[in-house]
Amino acid sequence: MIAKGLLTVSALAAAAASATYAGTVYKETRRTDSRRMTRQNTVPDSLRNSKSVNEIVDPKGCSTSFDTRSISIDIPPHRRNVSDEELLSRFTKAFFGGAVIRPERFVLQNLTPNLVNFSGRILEPHAFG
Repeated sequence: MIAKGLLTVSALAAAAASATYAGTVYKETRRTDSRRMTRQNTVPDSLRNSKSVNEIVDPKGCSTSFDTRSISIDIPPHRRNVSDEELLSRFTKAFFGGAVIRPERFVLQNLTPNLVNFSGRILEPHAFG
């Protein structure tokens, strides 16, 4: 009898957590104007042929599929002096630190072994071969 009650409470807690998460994601993404988004099934040749793609991402030349997604944003006049680097940094922090990625981030931080240990040293180019 206790097991059945525990199962019921667990199911209700899981349903409540899922509903709360879905509501949070909706609230954080609803302000996005989908008319400002574009998607293309290609990327610029400069990226496709870049050293980063050819030596780090796909050094063996495997079959790949590329796409590009972009959104136009308005920057308020008092923020127009922000550098591209700072804008990218703020976007990346907000995206990966936000609710959309929260479950994956939690799992990776708490439930998986430390698979990679970065020492902070710069790798030599031959290390990517």
